[in-house]
Amino acid sequence: MLNSAEVLERIDEYFLSPERLTRVELFSRYARNVEGWFKGELLYLFHNLEEDGFIGEWGSEVRVAVDQKQRFDFKVEVVNGPLIIELKTLFHGMQGG
Repeated sequence: MLNSAEVLERIDEYFLSPERLTRVELFSRYARNVEGWFKGELLYLFHNLEEDGFIGEWGSEVRVAVDQKQRFDFKVEVVNGPLIIELKTLFHGMQGG
């Protein structure tokens, strides 16, 4: 199983591929904040990492505590404990409307 730093490296490798960088550049050019796209891509990545045995159990929109409404975008079990990820995209300029 990977540790948290290695999982973050896998995320970097995944999003810094030429194909995905082209998409991100288009999002910026057209002033679109597409946090949902990033979250969807992370669903795909974490599913594959779990299938290949690189990470343990993971979840999206995981409650901070059972009795609270606040949620983390992702919680991933790695060798050195849970990795909590809260995703925020950069503002790309004024949006239409």
